[in-house]
Amino acid sequence: MDAAWPHIATLITTDDTEKYLLLAAIEAVAGIRPQEAAEILIDMADSDDEDIAEAAYEAMAMIGRGSMRMTTSISFE
Repeated sequence: MDAAWPHIATLITTDDTEKYLLLAAIEAVAGIRPQEAAEILIDMADSDDEDIAEAAYEAMAMIGRGSMRMTTSISFE
């Protein structure tokens, strides 16, 4: 999936991306490169378009939940 990053990042950062592709790309970036995605999503969360802002917030929430899973999956023996 890492190979998809440049293509999806381009969809998100290009102004003329059709909205349905943009929404799908926003959802996808959270699972591909969460740290880099978070930097992009923060700006998108301020979008005037409610759908885009909501998708960005949801993607950031997915990143946060993923981080929590990583830290809580550590077992101490």
